[in-house]
Amino acid sequence: MHTLHPAVFSCRELTHLILHNCLLPTAPPTFSGFPKLIWLSLTMVGFDEYGERDLEAMIHMSPLLEMLELEDVWILGDEVDEWVIQAPNLRSLTFVADDDYELQIGELPSLQKAHVTIRNYNSVDRDFVTLLTRFAQVRELEFHIPLAEVNVLERLSCSFQILKRLVLHTDFCNVARILSMFSLLRSAPNLQQLETKIVDSEAQNDEVDLDFFNALCTNGLFTKLKIVTVTDAPLCSNEMNFIESILSKARLLCALFVYQDDDSDHAKPSEEAVIQLTKFRRVSPKARVFFRTMDVYWRHEFSIREIVDLL
Repeated sequence: MHTLHPAVFSCRELTHLILHNCLLPTAPPTFSGFPKLIWLSLTMVGFDEYGERDLEAMIHMSPLLEMLELEDVWILGDEVDEWVIQAPNLRSLTFVADDDYELQIGELPSLQKAHVTIRNYNSVDRDFVTLLTRFAQVRELEFHIPLAEVNVLERLSCSFQILKRLVLHTDFCNVARILSMFSLLRSAPNLQQLETKIVDSEAQNDEVDLDFFNALCTNGLFTKLKIVTVTDAPLCSNEMNFIESILSKARLLCALFVYQDDDSDHAKPSEEAVIQLTKFRRVSPKARVFFRTMDVYWRHEFSIREIVDLL
């Protein structure tokens, strides 16, 4: 991988900085930020040891920054200090990585869209309630619910009043993860679009029934919900019960898209899944159920206009 010349830190006139598949050197002591930068995108970019300080400085010292994309960024070294994303004008944040590198979220008063997918958290004591509270004002949120033995969002008290679209990376094999998901859903009273992307799919550790999901649907949950998508699902009993609960509760539902992971060892036969789906009661007279496989999903054979027209 190519290592950039330190001169990149002297380009004070930059408005867009997009780097892919390279290494960034340590910032020189004279680095004073990018005063005109509005877009910073780093994909598969590596930093030297203690590079979190440089990354924090690049963000903090770019006062006009509106778009920040950090995907598969990594930092060399055995120890990483806490670092903070804080930007007064940031409207869109994307952070996708295997590790969080001790990431903290500071004040982001202008944020409208957040996508935080961290597959492994370095600290077992991570306060996920505080982390999500930083995104209370967004209209779109994508989040990877951590695999844990307890409901990590049980104390969530903030209200996501303007959240319209929510994408959750999760599964239905673990009760604690299900409870975390519903803690967030109950805090989003005006949610219109919900997508669950199944991860860590395995045999169900905890089997729950329809009554379990119905008991979680309290205080008019799903009253504004119009579009639901379930992707990469083997459609085991827990997932099917979740789908049935949605169909029986969401009175404004227009469409429910189900994309089956038919390569999973635990996948329900597609013919059986379709028959079961057709028998579920639908409280919304407009509700339509679309059953497709993941190869269709990846080919993007569904139309964005199709979804927009349903809203």
